[in-house]
Amino acid sequence: MNPTTVVHADNILTHLELDPQLVSYYDPSISRTTIQTVRSGTYSAPDAIVQAVFDVLQADVELGTGSSPGLIDRYSLAMSVFEQAGEYHAARLVELRIADAAYLGSQFSLAARHYTAVVDYFRNTGDNKYLGYVLESFGIVQHYLGDFGRAERLLVEAERMWELCGAITKVTSVRVNLANLHLDSGNFATAEEYYKEAIQGFETSGDEVRRAMVATNLGILFIKQTRFAEAAELFYGALDVFQRHDKVEYTATVLGAIGNTHEAAGNPTMAISWYKQALDCGMKLGNANLITEKSIQLGEVLTSVCRFDEALYHLEQAATLCITGADYKGLCTVNTQMAMVFLGTGNTDEAWKRISEAAAYASDQNWNTQLVLCKLVSAQIAIEIGDDERALGLLRSIEEVAASLRTEYELVQILNLQYLLHKKYGQFPDALRYLERYRELNEKILGLEKQRNLAMVEVKLRFEAQQREHALALQEEQRVREQQRILLENMVPATIAERLLNGEAFIAEQFDDVSVLFFDIVNFTQMAASTSPAVVIDFLNILYKQCDEAVARHGLTKIKTLGDSYMTVAGAPVPQNDHVERMVGAALELQRIVSAFADTTSALVKHELFSEKYHTLKVRFGVHCGPVSAGVIGEIRMVYDVWGDTVNVAARLEQTAGPGELHVSDQFRKRVLEIGDGLATFTSRGKREMKGKGMMQTWTMTAPSA
Repeated sequence: MNPTTVVHADNILTHLELDPQLVSYYDPSISRTTIQTVRSGTYSAPDAIVQAVFDVLQADVELGTGSSPGLIDRYSLAMSVFEQAGEYHAARLVELRIADAAYLGSQFSLAARHYTAVVDYFRNTGDNKYLGYVLESFGIVQHYLGDFGRAERLLVEAERMWELCGAITKVTSVRVNLANLHLDSGNFATAEEYYKEAIQGFETSGDEVRRAMVATNLGILFIKQTRFAEAAELFYGALDVFQRHDKVEYTATVLGAIGNTHEAAGNPTMAISWYKQALDCGMKLGNANLITEKSIQLGEVLTSVCRFDEALYHLEQAATLCITGADYKGLCTVNTQMAMVFLGTGNTDEAWKRISEAAAYASDQNWNTQLVLCKLVSAQIAIEIGDDERALGLLRSIEEVAASLRTEYELVQILNLQYLLHKKYGQFPDALRYLERYRELNEKILGLEKQRNLAMVEVKLRFEAQQREHALALQEEQRVREQQRILLENMVPATIAERLLNGEAFIAEQFDDVSVLFFDIVNFTQMAASTSPAVVIDFLNILYKQCDEAVARHGLTKIKTLGDSYMTVAGAPVPQNDHVERMVGAALELQRIVSAFADTTSALVKHELFSEKYHTLKVRFGVHCGPVSAGVIGEIRMVYDVWGDTVNVAARLEQTAGPGELHVSDQFRKRVLEIGDGLATFTSRGKREMKGKGMMQTWTMTAPSA
């Protein structure tokens, strides 16, 4: 691409600016629109600058649809172009993208280096809008890297920047991240405070879905505190919101959270059931991240109950997705869990291979929490193969880190293994020291487990009651919706009924090309006057039922009946490219139905109307094609109607038709002939005066000769 460079007033570099207050900073539709805007302009900037802007915007599209390999290199190349040209603001905007791409690709150390440079730049320029966003992202990265203190300082500063910008929703978002940070660092009281502030913030802004997302996180906090009943209440409330809003991804998250509850309470069977439901949601969406996350959770709990083959199946599925999506953080977790599976099956060689890959990545990214687990598993493998010295070295290297990270379940295993190893080699003072620490921490954990077991009695009953209540509510909602659907479909077409049920309050559309048919019964007034109302109603019901079935067979939409008048349309409310052909087939079948009606009607109608008074039923038809307007009219008694010049012409063709005639416009005839010979036969009726249209050539349409 080599755009022409001529003098232009606009500065092309302004197109690199982002809107940090958007929920999705790299919305692909926005990036594509920006590309088209840039493409339509001409600029005085050097070709290299123009090309670099195009390259960045194209990379933004890919970043918005999911991080892809090579993005960081492409951004880096563009950044160097801008720096060489002295465009330092543009260079920093691209460096921000590099940091974001690294963050999304789980390359947290790389992301941290670039966020540092970008933070320094925006602090110097005083651009609080960008600074709030960068500080928040940088804080999340530091959280992942395990530097909780620095993460908190960055997030608190981001909160202050967003407050200065008056971006209340972003302030609430930062508080969610602060809550997540304190949850992982074990400061549960502070985390709960931040979560509740965020819930209140989203409630005030009317964002029910994001409120439910935060409530789910608060429920996970309650699980850690063995407050299972409170967690259950939050989870089921969130589940109701996500299902009402058809948020399948978030539904999967809360289903997984319910699985977490059962796993934490020592009920792996129920945990597996909930995790599988969550995995099904991920499969339904085709969401690789969800499938990976839920497959890992399933792998972990299946490993804990020694169902190694099943665990390996789910973990291999997760590993494939991580490799395909360049999700190295996820792959690290998968390899750690697979090492535990292979250790459980006695395959220590494969266990070493997997845990070594995981530990190398965790160390490179300074992911301390995962590194503790990697080294703990490595120590267990070393003990299994008899390399006790190596095991002790690994355990000593992570004991202090585990204590500072408050990973108590890992720490208790570290202390127990060191006690057993020192005892094995007669190092009794050290063994006793580790035994005392192990007992103290284990009693604390066992106390929590006892609380969990007691609480689960209550939570199981709450879960079951809420499940029943939720199921009944869903059934009632479905029953009401079905009743509404049936009622609406008696008034409007099915596709329109579905749109109304889905919340469209106003439906008005233009259709460029449809076919319209009217018919009415010749001498209906005299027929109705010559018999009882019951016979007339029976007569119309039978006739219109046969006509409705024929119309439906050809894919037309019945618009309305008014006494002896019937109207149908092809090509609306769902456009149909073959509407002319459909209309020909339907019109000729309706003509056949009318011709045979005296013989096919009920005995009562035949006796009262067609035995002596009227030997056959005569109907006039009018057909035309062209553009129409259509929509739903009325609020209490809604009807779907079409209107416009095309409708008026079809009605006048019907009014001027002879008894039994299919009277069509010259425009409709030409459209039929364009399709090909054999659909119908046409006989000219010459030109005639049509009200509001002047002289029109019209035709009689009949079935083709055999």
